Amino acid sequence: MQPARATTPTMPTAPAVAPAVAPAVAPALAVVQVQTANGGAVNVSAHDLLSAVQGMLGLGLPVAPVVVLAKPGASVSVMDAATAWVKWKVTRNRWKAGTIERTGHDVRVFAQLDQHRPIDAVDEAYVRRYINSLSHLRLYGRKTRFHAVAEFLAWCVRRKYLAVSPVAAIDSEDLPWVGKKAKADMGRGKLQLASEDEARAYLRAANRWLFPTDRVAAMLPLLTGLCTGEVLHLRVRDIDFAGKRIWIRGENVDESTRPGGPWNPKTESRWRSVGIPRLLSADLAELCRQREPAALLFPSLRRRGKPWEDRWLLRIVQRTCAAAQIPAVCTHGLRGTYSTLLRNLAHLSSPDIAVLLGHSDTGATAEAHYIGSSEHQPALDHLLRS
Repeated sequence: MQPARATTPTMPTAPAVAPAVAPAVAPALAVVQVQTANGGAVNVSAHDLLSAVQGMLGLGLPVAPVVVLAKPGASVSVMDAATAWVKWKVTRNRWKAGTIERTGHDVRVFAQLDQHRPIDAVDEAYVRRYINSLSHLRLYGRKTRFHAVAEFLAWCVRRKYLAVSPVAAIDSEDLPWVGKKAKADMGRGKLQLASEDEARAYLRAANRWLFPTDRVAAMLPLLTGLCTGEVLHLRVRDIDFAGKRIWIRGENVDESTRPGGPWNPKTESRWRSVGIPRLLSADLAELCRQREPAALLFPSLRRRGKPWEDRWLLRIVQRTCAAAQIPAVCTHGLRGTYSTLLRNLAHLSSPDIAVLLGHSDTGATAEAHYIGSSEHQPALDHLLRS
């Protein structure tokens, strides 16, 4: 494409990047490629360039012609904007690496609906199409993904990629997770295994995995009630074979560690111990054999010295559900199933279950979100009595 010379205004010849382009050449939301003083080229926001030249004209400074190399109106794609947002999040260092990875993935899925579409062409219909694409997820999952996208679009407005966020055009009543019934459904907790039979089928399938790493990772949440972070951050020293206990404790007592620093349990009440399940004793001994006490039980093969990501454990759980031919649940759903089975099989009280789960209250959280939620309780009651 032949370089197209912009009409006035003109720019100083000294700057490394010519900081302006005529309003007739590119809209304020475009990104244009301009020729630099040394003959190179660089992509810049036309809005920033226009602001610069207007300021210089206001001061009465002399200007010289600028060469626009890119096609007028060339806009940032929605995928490029999503990638830039993730990089911005990383540089801000406000989130942990896992959060950035997970939320970045959610926003990229939003962008992949039409990744070459200009970001300033993302409208209400595009956002509604994304909401509809989440229909296979539970309400809470849809809500968190939508909020990530809403934050991304608000960032695009601040960066002047968008004039206004299309989320503003969507009535909150149109969102499936809004309203009393939706809140009640979300408050039921994660989907659990529906019966003792499903729990046994899951354990049989997990016990058939070839490697002890997979067997232990698949069964720990169901047999001990550990959450994802507690499983992934277990170290060899945390397995007390003499006392037959698994200790959940942090790497540093400082609760104010910044993202990326030492891992700690969510609350002080999470510092606890649980019994070593007999079904896992041999596999745990194999995983700990001839390893340093500080070594991670589940070290990542891709990130030296760090644990696997959350999705690694989720994939093992869901593969086990598929092998057992039962509906898929997440890792936290197994934690909920553990609490339900403690109530129905061991007849433990809510406060006792709260202690095992590491809750700081006297069982209110366990009652509301873990122990046989109303969505699953009838089937459990019926099957466990028979």
